[in-house]
Amino acid sequence: MTPRGGKPQVGIVALQMHTDVDVGSRNVLLSNPQITGTTFPDTDPATAKKLDQLVRKFLDPQASLTLSVDRVVAGSK
Repeated sequence: MTPRGGKPQVGIVALQMHTDVDVGSRNVLLSNPQITGTTFPDTDPATAKKLDQLVRKFLDPQASLTLSVDRVVAGSK
């Protein structure tokens, strides 16, 4: 993430999403994203808090994503 006028910051965003699996098409619909935590290891606590707020501001709670079951399973190993 690069805040306006700032330097790029590397971080981790942990999400929880609702999953609906369509076995017939072998697809998974991920929806209703909720941030469960953020980590910005190369920043001080105040900057990490500001970055967390920026991430939360830009996450669309209506966002959804469809992936293949195979891709989801491969990513969980």
